[in-house]
Amino acid sequence: MALLEAERGRWRAVLTHLTAIVQSLAVQNLALRGHTETLFTPSNGNFLKEVELMARFDPIMKDHLNRVERGTASHNSYLGHHVQNELIDLLSSKIISAIVDNIKQARFFSIILDCTPDISHTEQLSVVIRVVSLKEKPHIKEHFMGFLEAEEASTCQHLASMILTRIMEHLRSWEFLLKTAEGSVDAMSYFGVLQKLYTLFSASTQRWVILKKHVSITLKMWTETRWESKVKSVEPMRYQGAAVREALIEVRDQTKDPAIKADAQSLSEEVGSYRFSICTVVRYDMLSAIQNVSKVMQSPNMDVDLAVSLLKKTERGLQSYRASGFVTAQMAAKDLCEEMNVEAVLKQKRLRSTKRHFSYESHDETITDALLLMQPCLELEEQCEALGTTLHFEGHSDLDSKELVQEIKNFPDPAIKKHEPP
Repeated sequence: MALLEAERGRWRAVLTHLTAIVQSLAVQNLALRGHTETLFTPSNGNFLKEVELMARFDPIMKDHLNRVERGTASHNSYLGHHVQNELIDLLSSKIISAIVDNIKQARFFSIILDCTPDISHTEQLSVVIRVVSLKEKPHIKEHFMGFLEAEEASTCQHLASMILTRIMEHLRSWEFLLKTAEGSVDAMSYFGVLQKLYTLFSASTQRWVILKKHVSITLKMWTETRWESKVKSVEPMRYQGAAVREALIEVRDQTKDPAIKADAQSLSEEVGSYRFSICTVVRYDMLSAIQNVSKVMQSPNMDVDLAVSLLKKTERGLQSYRASGFVTAQMAAKDLCEEMNVEAVLKQKRLRSTKRHFSYESHDETITDALLLMQPCLELEEQCEALGTTLHFEGHSDLDSKELVQEIKNFPDPAIKKHEPP
């Protein structure tokens, strides 16, 4: 029994040394094998050369090579290419597991892709996952997840399927992360719908004429860099969503292109959904508050005290909106649905294993409280509308009542004194 345990320990030590050699060569991106697989011969590769070098100074490897040369190392020396490949696979699995744990802690990730032809002219699609590591202090990490062979005439759908398949190989047990990714896709899809709307109408002069016939606020392209574009892209859906939907229905009825007909039908259903209306109200309210403060902050006469006051007021407003915003958004979204003559009901896109409870699924008492909270805002909107009507002349007005409401909401507190420390 003691001899068996000693032999087991010896092989464990040998494999530990061989694994360290494989890991060292992999880190340096060096090939393991050469033209031969025989010890102490030229061109037998980096792996065996490292084994020979280690045997000169390490008693464990020296003893192992002596056994191999004498033929007493049983039938396997663990120096062949099959064992090397197995060690590479084991190390790869361990590294992937560590990467998975890292992404699991970060919870959110992005994917970086690139296609490069290899020496055989086969397109190799590299898959890299980028995360923000939260250990110690936040920093960005990028993890290479491997290559995928892409066909020369691969379509976007085929490439997407390949990528999702590879990701699911690693993330198949991450139920919570898949739900998080699903929520992120839902969040991004709103602006994807806005972009599709703009593309559909702007790609044809005839369709743009149909849109202009129904709306007075035209659709805007959404960009990543300008806050102005973010608000302006949502504004038509916030105040003329029903008109945009009517334009989509007219395009659907008039076009002879089956692809355009299908896009118009799909977009009209999405725009007419209660869920999309709630998203529209929430995004417009939040983006408007941030954008108005951003514009005021860019004033050349802005001082530090006023800037601090504006930022604090905006922060309090967003925190208040977090507490009661979904209730008020639900009420405004119901009004939008009434204008479109559609049912204000949230519809699940698919069955879920667990129930989802939304903060806007509240009792009537909460809605009544929300109405009381909204009363001052409603009065302010009515007064701004009245002022806009008074200053209206020959189809033109000197002010935009909606912008005036937002600017008044963002006024600094009257109690603040200039040059008072924040």
